[in-house]
Amino acid sequence: MNILIFLKFMEMKNTLLSLDMWAVPRALRGETKFNEEYLLKRKDTGEEWWGSYSFAPIKNKKGQITGSVVVGRDITSVKSSEIKLKEINLTLKEREEQLRLFIENAPASIAMFDNEMRYISVSNRWIADYNIEGYKLIGKSHYDVFPEITEKLRQVHKRVLAGSREQASQDKFIRLDGTVQWLKWEAIPWYSPSGSISGIIIFSEDITDLKSANDALKDSQEKYKYVIETAEEGIILLDKNGTIIEANPKSRELFGDMNKPLIGENLEYINRELKINSNDFKEVFEAVLNEKSIPTAWEYFNKKGEKKFIRINLSFIKKESEIERIAIVVEDITDLKMRERSLKENEQFLDNIIDNIPDMIFVKTADELRFERVNRATENIWGYGRDEIIGKTDYDLFSEDKARSYIKDDLEVLKKSELSDIPEEIIDTRYNGERILHTKKIPLIDEKGRSKYLLGISEDITQRKSDEIQLKKSLDEKEALLKEVYHRVKNNMQIISSLLNLQIANVQGEESKDILKDSQSRIKSMAMIHEKLYMSKDLSHINFKEYVEHLVTDIFYTYGVKVGAINPILRIENIELNMETAIPLGLIINEIVINSLKFAFPQGKGSIKIIFKSFNNTLTLTVADDGIGIPESVDYQKTDSLGLKLVTNLVDQLNGVISLETNHGTKFDITFKELEYKKRL
Repeated sequence: MNILIFLKFMEMKNTLLSLDMWAVPRALRGETKFNEEYLLKRKDTGEEWWGSYSFAPIKNKKGQITGSVVVGRDITSVKSSEIKLKEINLTLKEREEQLRLFIENAPASIAMFDNEMRYISVSNRWIADYNIEGYKLIGKSHYDVFPEITEKLRQVHKRVLAGSREQASQDKFIRLDGTVQWLKWEAIPWYSPSGSISGIIIFSEDITDLKSANDALKDSQEKYKYVIETAEEGIILLDKNGTIIEANPKSRELFGDMNKPLIGENLEYINRELKINSNDFKEVFEAVLNEKSIPTAWEYFNKKGEKKFIRINLSFIKKESEIERIAIVVEDITDLKMRERSLKENEQFLDNIIDNIPDMIFVKTADELRFERVNRATENIWGYGRDEIIGKTDYDLFSEDKARSYIKDDLEVLKKSELSDIPEEIIDTRYNGERILHTKKIPLIDEKGRSKYLLGISEDITQRKSDEIQLKKSLDEKEALLKEVYHRVKNNMQIISSLLNLQIANVQGEESKDILKDSQSRIKSMAMIHEKLYMSKDLSHINFKEYVEHLVTDIFYTYGVKVGAINPILRIENIELNMETAIPLGLIINEIVINSLKFAFPQGKGSIKIIFKSFNNTLTLTVADDGIGIPESVDYQKTDSLGLKLVTNLVDQLNGVISLETNHGTKFDITFKELEYKKRL
């Protein structure tokens, strides 16, 4: 079709071409165009459609343009399809954006993967739950992000990609750092428009806190059940109609048969078992409802006929101010009651003991020193009734000076926290005048180590002090009398010694004189002891060292021993001996020393050694000389010598043991214990 025909055709269509008729001229000028698109509009109706035009010049063999060719096509339907496709793509893009926003902002953990398990979309909750903030997840493999995913879960993903739907209500997920997450999840496949599986969507929920709470709840319930089942109290739960819906073993033991459950029974059953008056039980219920407290302890006999005491505590479980459940806790207080009774009996017993103790007993509070308790002896001595003493202080009962002194002592005891012993304490009583007390005070300490009370025990020693004064007076009189006796005995013995001395001067013959001298020496040894007793403090013991020193000096003088001729060596420990031991021991020393002076030193030269010591309550006396010694033919225990016989008899009197050595002179060893006699008054 040439341009003329085309134009004619267009005129016939009554159209106004949007094409400005430059296609032919341009083709004639040598231009070529293919598939130029133009929007055409009908002149009469304004209808639009799309056309596609191609034009090119027609040339002869010489290359000269001889004409043009123009081709036009109606592409309105094609353009309409393209517009619809763009609209569809735009809608699809909007939908994809909406889906992305939905997934990202969904309150649940959601992740969308392709069939290679690469992230396509993920919710913010997913990122937060798995603590992967900052990761660029889109396009990354799920297994690269979570290398800790187990083979078990990987197999789950494979099954879902094959079309399965998988889920778990509680699954353990151990992270790389060792932390444990508990998850609830569901995995489903998603499909392409063609119906093929393009990937999976995983919905998950981190239930770690919930599981911990459930575990804690379960643990608490198990503990609760254990506590209830093993409780020493009977625990019963009733519904609002009073029917038992739960009862532990102890309640079955208290109210019936262990093999018979209480479930289904009602309050009347409990009343029958306990034989409790219904009105009493009703009173308890009403008291609990009104939030009041009344005694709820009852006495009853169980199935075995044993007397029991129980205490019942009631409480109501309410819902919206309506009673939903009734909880009854029954406590077996039989042992408590028995202990209370025993304690009360013990308290009464101790009260009787304390009240019947003849010594005063009083207890004061440590903070204010007020009397907390006193016994009957305190009432009797002070002259105040118990109700007049309890709660009072010393200032309320005694003079200010005495009260101040007593309280000072009390504070000192509390400060030192130790026993205080006051040998004599004078108090003014209400009716009995002044009394002399021997008082001991000690603080009573509480469990925290603090003084809580002050305990005082006072013995009335007024009569004893009076007796002591009388006794001392009597003892003084006896002591004076005894001193006089000792003095007179000593004087009489000295008179006898003087008479013997006169007799010696008038007696002819040395043998007779020696006999009188020996007797005189013995009398002097006893007289010296009485002299020492007269001068001693207790009139019953003497210092034996001083006595021996005096005795030996007198013997040497009596027998005319020249100074330096025979040397006395004395090693006497400072020992106090009673008269019963000192007299025989003094006579023994007297006899042995005289015997040595008379027979051991024919040349008039030598030494006499006297040793006296104590060890482990045993006394040892050694008297030795370095003279010629006693002949071996002489048996000192069977000799006719009066002196040696006297020594043997005196050793027996002391219950002692004597031994003799004659290797180097003469040595007597005597071992004994001090004789014990009843103490003299």
